[in-house]
Amino acid sequence: MYQALQIFSQQFQQFDFVWQLEMHLRLIGHAYEILSSAAVFAQNEPRENLRERNGRFYIPELHDKSNEKFTAAVNEEVGDSGTWGAVNTTDFTPQGPQAPVKAENMAWGIGEDADLFSFMPMIDPIGTNWVCEDRIYGFTDGESTPRRAAFISKTRFSHLLLQLVHEAQSQHGQWLVSEATMETFALMHGLKAVSIPHPIAFANSNDIMAARKPDQAIHMGPKHSKAGGHNPSLLYTKQGYVAGPWEQSSYWWSGNEAPRIWHQYLGGECLPPMLLHPVKD
Repeated sequence: MYQALQIFSQQFQQFDFVWQLEMHLRLIGHAYEILSSAAVFAQNEPRENLRERNGRFYIPELHDKSNEKFTAAVNEEVGDSGTWGAVNTTDFTPQGPQAPVKAENMAWGIGEDADLFSFMPMIDPIGTNWVCEDRIYGFTDGESTPRRAAFISKTRFSHLLLQLVHEAQSQHGQWLVSEATMETFALMHGLKAVSIPHPIAFANSNDIMAARKPDQAIHMGPKHSKAGGHNPSLLYTKQGYVAGPWEQSSYWWSGNEAPRIWHQYLGGECLPPMLLHPVKD
């Protein structure tokens, strides 16, 4: 999926960032405001336990509608065990910034543009039973290579990240499926990657959206990848779909709530800014 963007970034190097959007994405609201506010949010995120925040959904009602309290809650849960800088793997030289001494630089990352951001959590695909979990090629550590993946490839990348992926593929034959490509290379190089929270609606919200119910339904993984774990309903497994709330959601790779909301909006209903996916008409 991303090779066309890699070629574009090679030929038009004046662009610091490149967006990957799709024709069946719809935005309710002003596109510039939505996308630029996502960039500002990512820029202001500290790197401390950022990978661990990325691995879960932000549910406002559980944190008094405060991202700062969400961050503090993750910090308390993860402690000093979170990822700090690039991860270690065999025969791979990270090209991202050198991680500073952690105890002296807890604000590291604030004010730094993100090399990658996505509108879904970036989970650890290892052990999930994802249908593409074992599709990783050219890495010395094989299927044990540390990875991340985000499902629905609506993202923004930096020129640097696209260049590093281009070099890995063309010079070393290292590649993964699209949903894990940018997320994994950002992890391995120690580049800043951020999961952007945004409103997601569920058709059966009266039944499950009492805050703690969706938390229990979608956060069943380990603390570094709470939206992951074994057989999460977020993804398509080797045995097929897993029962969960996503089929009736407004933002998923095959949910059917997005078209209904989109046509309500076209019919004149006043709705908050939202990303809807997929809408095929």
